[in-house]
Amino acid sequence: FVAAGLWGASIGLVPAPRAGAADVNWVAEPALGELSGLAASGRVPDAFWAHNDSGHAAELFLMGADGALRQRVVLPGIAARDWEDLAAFEWRQQRWLAIADTGDNFARRDELAILLLPEPDAAVPPAPPRRIRLRFAEGPRDVEALAVDAAAGQILLLEKRRPPAGLYVLDLEGADQQLARRIATLPERWPEAAAPVETIGDQRYRGAISAMDLSADGRALALLSATHWT
Repeated sequence: FVAAGLWGASIGLVPAPRAGAADVNWVAEPALGELSGLAASGRVPDAFWAHNDSGHAAELFLMGADGALRQRVVLPGIAARDWEDLAAFEWRQQRWLAIADTGDNFARRDELAILLLPEPDAAVPPAPPRRIRLRFAEGPRDVEALAVDAAAGQILLLEKRRPPAGLYVLDLEGADQQLARRIATLPERWPEAAAPVETIGDQRYRGAISAMDLSADGRALALLSATHWT
């Protein structure tokens, strides 16, 4: 819940957790077996929206801070190809969710997508989300980190690769098909030595960012790798 919690609390950058950090709660929902995206609800206090990784149905799960399921939402007319991250934000005086269908481990997808939908309400059937299709000028990119800066009208995307990694933006109110613009490069924040025995995946993604979130005031960006967060 680290990165998702920043949406609801306007705080600055924080160091990696100390060795004495304790677990708060576990997600116990069996259907959420490969949790990939997580975002604090703007509508329901002490609750978080979540979704599975690739190979699962296009579903959102509202989980309480106690780890228990509160609501399960099936999105109509949507195929979840490789959902990787989730962001919650306020836009046009309404609560929204953005889903990053942007996983591309082998750089084979010609086109990725961001899904935008009003935050689901149990009393109202969900409408089909808006789909923004995107490409990168440099060719396919694997993206697992998403955030939305509604005040700036931007969707932020960070590629999953060993630093330096590119930070890209899309226009929140732009066309339904966009070319992602590179606006920054993330340097290597935590130099990590190779392990004595390292898989190809570990070598490829050492230090890579797999989730991020923006604080409510838009001034702090939380980044999460397999070993650190800041």
